Amino acid sequence: MAPIINPAVAEIANKIGMLWIPGCMTPTEISIAQEHKAMLIKIFPANILGPEFISSIKDLFAGQLFMPTGGVEINADNLKTWFKSGVCAVGMGSKLISKDVMSKGLYEELFDNTKLALDLIQQSK
Repeated sequence: MAPIINPAVAEIANKIGMLWIPGCMTPTEISIAQEHKAMLIKIFPANILGPEFISSIKDLFAGQLFMPTGGVEINADNLKTWFKSGVCAVGMGSKLISKDVMSKGLYEELFDNTKLALDLIQQSK
């Protein structure tokens, strides 16, 4: 998973059959990622683009899988809105693994929040 499109990484990943997930913000970037055989595209920063962006562009890129990162919250309404927009997955990075969780070793909190997120995702689909 990357924040940008790097054709050299795409070439190596495709050559060895590894999943490559580039980060895209515009339809042009999505098109370039498709040219480099990206099966899944990370929409970033999703907090700026919003679910409406996915709803607006998904028909332009029929069959393309999208996953937003940034702006995805551990709450039912937020997750439901993202999945309704047409994403296949969501990325939650710092919403699950915050600096506090890491520095204080709050692994039980991480476990509980991960379980909650997975339960809410199942309900949202």
